[in-house]
Amino acid sequence: MAVGYARGDYCWLTSDDDLVVPGALARMLHELDGSALDLLVVNAEIRNADLGTVLSPRYLAFTADRVYAAEDREAFFADVADYLSFIGGVVIRRSLWLGRDRESYFGSLFIHVGVIFQLPPLKRVKVIADPMVVIRYGNAMWSARGFEIWTFKWPALIWSFAGVSDATKRRVVAREPWTLLRRLVFYRAIGAYSYGEYRRFVANQGRGLAIALPLAVALLPAPLANSLRALYWFVRNRNARAGLYDLARSRHSTAVTRSVARRLGIPTA
Repeated sequence: MAVGYARGDYCWLTSDDDLVVPGALARMLHELDGSALDLLVVNAEIRNADLGTVLSPRYLAFTADRVYAAEDREAFFADVADYLSFIGGVVIRRSLWLGRDRESYFGSLFIHVGVIFQLPPLKRVKVIADPMVVIRYGNAMWSARGFEIWTFKWPALIWSFAGVSDATKRRVVAREPWTLLRRLVFYRAIGAYSYGEYRRFVANQGRGLAIALPLAVALLPAPLANSLRALYWFVRNRNARAGLYDLARSRHSTAVTRSVARRLGIPTA
């Protein structure tokens, strides 16, 4: 609705608790002045809830700006779709937004992604590599629904788009994340997945072995899952700072997890 009330040629879809970096607006106006862009995507830095610690200096790993034409839709999808779950990086032509199907994506929680990736493909998109936004991580109002959103709603949306190969969609998100041990253990570790979520979302997905793993993880003690996941990331991927931040702030956080977080300079509260 906000876009409908706007009067400019472009709208920057911002979140209510993220920050725009100094000079960002001037950069946007420069990029859009006289351009034929349908969409401008701006990179973001990720910080903790009090903004005092950088969890990731840039969400997109790009070090140079990128431009995509309509025929580059597959590459754009592979490169940027995951990031576009964050609405604050989207600067879109207002007439394009109003002229595309939005109602089909009501309830998806990601209407903007539906607008961007539906057919026909956007004719000209630019991605700015420099972070123009600071994401205040760990403060989303839907955190309690994380398992449902990221394991069912988000994959359903990504896999709904026509004209994108399965291989490219798989690069963004698995079709059935509820079958993945690492995903299940993480949500169990932060308290977003339990026997209740198993019964509500997973139990009707199949039979026998198909749901045996999700059931086993649902019954795993959450503090144990928390410690195991923290140790895994400490050994295998110390760059997973946002995930470790989630673990450290969880009500199931353990001394092991907090020790790992402190060693990596990640806040535990």
